[in-house]
Amino acid sequence: MDKSERIIRMWLSILNRRSFIVSDLAKEFEVSTRTVHRDLDYLSELGVPIYSNVGKGGGFKLLNNTLTPPIAFSENEILSIVYASTMLKSLGTSPYDIEINYVREKLLFQIPTSLREKSNAIDQHLEYVLPSKNTDLKFLKEIFQASLEKNELELDYSKEESNVKYRLISIGIYSYNGFWYFVGFLLKSQIYKIYRIDRVCNLKILDKLTNEKIKEIKTLKEWMKLLDEKKEEVTIQFKVSKNAYRSITDHWILQGTKNIVSETEYLIDFSCPHSQVKFIVPQLLQLGGEAKVLEPKEVRDQIIDTINKMRIQYEV
Repeated sequence: MDKSERIIRMWLSILNRRSFIVSDLAKEFEVSTRTVHRDLDYLSELGVPIYSNVGKGGGFKLLNNTLTPPIAFSENEILSIVYASTMLKSLGTSPYDIEINYVREKLLFQIPTSLREKSNAIDQHLEYVLPSKNTDLKFLKEIFQASLEKNELELDYSKEESNVKYRLISIGIYSYNGFWYFVGFLLKSQIYKIYRIDRVCNLKILDKLTNEKIKEIKTLKEWMKLLDEKKEEVTIQFKVSKNAYRSITDHWILQGTKNIVSETEYLIDFSCPHSQVKFIVPQLLQLGGEAKVLEPKEVRDQIIDTINKMRIQYEV
């Protein structure tokens, strides 16, 4: 192992240990303690904050928020990072907006001009359009951070008539159709509920949970998997003209089965969670007279009821 490789590996080893003694590093890297001391001096010159421990035991420690060793990226790896940052910017707001921009700037500053120009071109040739909801997301990062740290939250949540106070644990956040949501676990009632982040009026971060309580709470991925297994689905069948089908954007419908009825018409079968029916009905109504729901009766009835209410609105 040459000197440069040894120093980088030693840097990583120190990051994992946080505190250490020279003899342990000497044994790990099969070098003398004198060589370790020289390597530590070199790391200090690079800006790695290594300090000696005073008192019994001695040794060294590494301060928090330290620099990490340099990493070599291939051209395609750099372009993939730029691509990912461009997609994240398209979300409008994310938990690490400022950090993402800094990472991108640091990366572009350190690469050759030709590759920098190619990276910058990504912004001009790539766009990911999401509906703009103009919502207040001032607590997005705090809620996400609390999910990682397992801190209990106390918040005021805006409902139709008034604000409601909750004490809960956020198990994670997700973005859907332009809105940011988080799933909270209510310790008192032992249930999980979904909340929209822009409806959080006030937020207070409380203490971290004990390890025993943390074990009882699911992660967002675990909760979503369980929800997927338990969800009640509705299968909807409808006819639609080929021209109207091209205007459909709803992912539940597009994931369904498309059968050709004639040169101008399709028969569509798709399934969705029962909770999504209230959102699917407006999508089907947008197709107007170009579509007709055949099954189930509950969806047909909802569409007929909506049409009747619209007709009454326009009666003279």
